[in-house]
Amino acid sequence: DTKDTKDTKDDGGLKITGKKSEYKKRYDELSKKEIAEGPQQEMNAFSMELYQQWDALLNDVYNYLKESKSKSEFDKISKDELEWIKEKEAAIKESRAEFEGGSMAALVANTTAIDYTQKRCDYLISLID
Repeated sequence: DTKDTKDTKDDGGLKITGKKSEYKKRYDELSKKEIAEGPQQEMNAFSMELYQQWDALLNDVYNYLKESKSKSEFDKISKDELEWIKEKEAAIKESRAEFEGGSMAALVANTTAIDYTQKRCDYLISLID
């Protein structure tokens, strides 16, 4: 199976995980995307799409950690993740409430979700050995 040989390479005694570099590359690519000024509906739609891309990366990294960490290590990550989700959801609700009923509510909520998820992705990627 050639996939296994690509997952880890030896670099002068340091093991570098192929998955970590793959996730960092996706992280860097997503970090370059910006919500361009335009009609509110387009900005809302793009911000939702961008959030979904960040969320997909987060889920991929989380699932990789689930497979690669010991049960006790992952249990700690999982417990922390549940707390983080509560914090993120509260922040989204609070940001949306500021613009309740307005056309910017979705953009503000999505941007908050993006910010929280981007930071969480960075943290979870850092946990990959």
